Amino acid sequence: MDKMTHVKFNFNNFLMGFSNAFDKVFKKNIYNVAFNSKRISYIALRLSNYTNFTAEHFSDLSAYSLLYKLDVPNEQLSKMPFIEKTIYTDKNIKNILELSCYIENNIKIEYDVITNKDDIIATINKSEQFSQTLKENFIDLSEDMTFWLDLANNNQLPFFIYNFLQDFTIEIEYTQLIKLSEIINEIVYAYTNNTNTNTIGTLCKEMCQVYSLDNKDISRMIISANLYCIGKLFIPTEIYYKSNILTKEEIDMIRAIPYFSYSILSSVFGFDDIAKLCSTYNERLDGTGTPYELEASNLSLKERLLAILVIYQALLEKKVYREAFSHEEAIAILKEEGSKNKIDLSIVEDLDMKFKKE
Repeated sequence: MDKMTHVKFNFNNFLMGFSNAFDKVFKKNIYNVAFNSKRISYIALRLSNYTNFTAEHFSDLSAYSLLYKLDVPNEQLSKMPFIEKTIYTDKNIKNILELSCYIENNIKIEYDVITNKDDIIATINKSEQFSQTLKENFIDLSEDMTFWLDLANNNQLPFFIYNFLQDFTIEIEYTQLIKLSEIINEIVYAYTNNTNTNTIGTLCKEMCQVYSLDNKDISRMIISANLYCIGKLFIPTEIYYKSNILTKEEIDMIRAIPYFSYSILSSVFGFDDIAKLCSTYNERLDGTGTPYELEASNLSLKERLLAILVIYQALLEKKVYREAFSHEEAIAILKEEGSKNKIDLSIVEDLDMKFKKE
């Protein structure tokens, strides 16, 4: 494996790490049960256990089911590292996932027990939406009491899922991983009521070249730039639609985003350095940043650069409470912050030189 161009990667581990954040996009169901894509994955795997699926099919089904409710377009799904490239066009798979989603959307959990399973069974049995074979398989599965108890056991669900899967850790090109990070970035932008008009990954790549970073470091910096905001999914979406001043409690939530980003990314195999980068973008050289209050001596060039790129991109974007700033206006703000020893002034000057319009 050429470590400059390729990386070891496990798709299910990657998506499992992000699943808690993705789930925040969806509202609770009618019984006030929080959405859990891992439940959908587990139901789908248990139902597929009645088929002659290969280990590769189980792996792809698990990954696809974690993404299913996000309605990722086929064009983007085609760029993902599924083993069986047609998994997301298979009608039988979609039928299984639709039944799994129905259960997820209609379960009622009280005291860690699903209390309306009989209603769910009866409704599915009468439904014409699902194939007869699938319904028969579900009726058989529903007789297993542990199946229903497993669905209410959120802490153990990842382990139940992994019990179905073989290890398909593979080597993929960094370009593929960058594409995945861009898709996730778009999901976050949609959630936060923003339009991604200036791709931070592109800005990051060009600035990394200014500092002559090698291909591996550039790739991992781009991935970090695309994923630093994943923690935003843990914040109530209403905050991103506000046009007035945030409350102290809401500001505290915003300040906690890097912490949430770290908690998500640190669970992904091989993402230790990316998780750390994404946890420090709100730190400042004088120690006044959040949430770790790190000082200049603890902040690397990469961390200083990402912090500045995050601010720069945000300034160039139109928000619900203001218009977009021009490059010149953004640089003026950044230079003022640099003069106060908040951010690295030399990087701001390099940024200005790189993107200043002639």
